[in-house]
Amino acid sequence: MPSESVPSFEVWSETLVTFGYADPRQTRPPTTEESARREQVVYDLDAPTLTDYLTRLFENPAWIADRVDDEQIGVLTQFVFGCETCFMHEVQSPAVPQEAQARCFRSVATLYTDLLDRVCGRRGADPDLDPRNAGHGVDGVVYMMWDMDGGVGSPINDATRKPHLVEPSIHVLNTALNHCRTSACRLSALHGLGHAVSLNRSTNLAFVLRLQAVIGVFLERSTGPEWLRAYANNARDGCVL
Repeated sequence: MPSESVPSFEVWSETLVTFGYADPRQTRPPTTEESARREQVVYDLDAPTLTDYLTRLFENPAWIADRVDDEQIGVLTQFVFGCETCFMHEVQSPAVPQEAQARCFRSVATLYTDLLDRVCGRRGADPDLDPRNAGHGVDGVVYMMWDMDGGVGSPINDATRKPHLVEPSIHVLNTALNHCRTSACRLSALHGLGHAVSLNRSTNLAFVLRLQAVIGVFLERSTGPEWLRAYANNARDGCVL
């Protein structure tokens, strides 16, 4: 349990979701009190506590869709997985037990299925929306998740560096690709897989074949739009943008 000087999970998650990041539509700068609270609650956690809190958030994220709108969810996703916080690098700190790291990475699969797949594609009204044309909306942000700071993608971009995170990462990508409905989530997975194929091709052919097999299952079963299937074929060759 966190000490009195550490915010509870409830306080942390509420602060993170409501004003822990910079909303681009905000019409005024945060007050000194708001900035201090954001700094203390969102940033000033040690790596093990942050990992625990992220895991709990990722494992039960559906409530976020009822609290904030889709644009805010896009900004929040950018904040959590991007360079401003480097949270997923913190999760990989030596101070965090490997079992906790693996659970946190694995829980990103639930973030995909229970939150991101729910809000992408105009909350399911247009599931085949091409996120490459969505700019910085939630679909576009989800599409680029695996490029943001290398934190979430690093275990499979170099599969020999942190082997305890390889299986959780593959689980996430397989879940997003084969169990999500929206093209944004599926393209996000293909984007991550395609980069990993390219980056491991010269050093770990067996691993590349495994990644390609995940894409192959999708191609065999998918009834998605042709542009998504074309992207999947490119990802299998390690050619993604």
